[in-house]
Amino acid sequence: MKASRLLSKDQQQEVVDAIVRAESKTSAEIVVCVAARSGRYDRGEDLIGVAVGCIAVAVGWLLFQGAHDESWGLTLDLGLLPILALFVGGFLVGATAATYLPVLGLFFTSRREMAQVVRDRAQIAFQRFGVRGTRAATGVLIYISLLERTVAVVGDAAVEEAVGTATWDELRDQVIAGIVSHRPAEGLTRAIDRAGDVLAEFMPGSHDDVDELANHLRFID
Repeated sequence: MKASRLLSKDQQQEVVDAIVRAESKTSAEIVVCVAARSGRYDRGEDLIGVAVGCIAVAVGWLLFQGAHDESWGLTLDLGLLPILALFVGGFLVGATAATYLPVLGLFFTSRREMAQVVRDRAQIAFQRFGVRGTRAATGVLIYISLLERTVAVVGDAAVEEAVGTATWDELRDQVIAGIVSHRPAEGLTRAIDRAGDVLAEFMPGSHDDVDELANHLRFID
């Protein structure tokens, strides 16, 4: 799924309104980014290719074995080159399928590896969209990766010092619950409202606050 298709225009506006509400209470800056995927997972694609190659060889063995006169058993009618061709052909078919259907590669990728890839990509988005580097280091990024079905919450230095990981875990779980229940906008708005309440305790807003980062959603298709 393209990241930009996760939310309708009306739902995007609901999320933007939630960001505005949250930022009215705190000096922190909240940014939401939705990515179609965070990693390529070449190893998973290769393993899919190997699996399909092995299946092709097994099918060839079943189809082309035969019993000959005066033989005690079955002999394989395929030579070495046809066997290699079956394996290579199967590998290419499997690897290509996994490239165009990336979810296949996830079957051979651990949750730990995917979580690390998402965290790394979230850090890149944190830099790319200027969340790091606000004047008081109060930026917060909510990063959603659709392929991996994983969410990462990243805060700048001042935020990380004030807010514990338990809060980020709570926000992450709220967003994931919304996506799983096919109500992504609801999950996001709940998480953003909660973030606003928590951040207001540690870094309340003031009359001279400047909105340093635009409130629109960022999409990486």
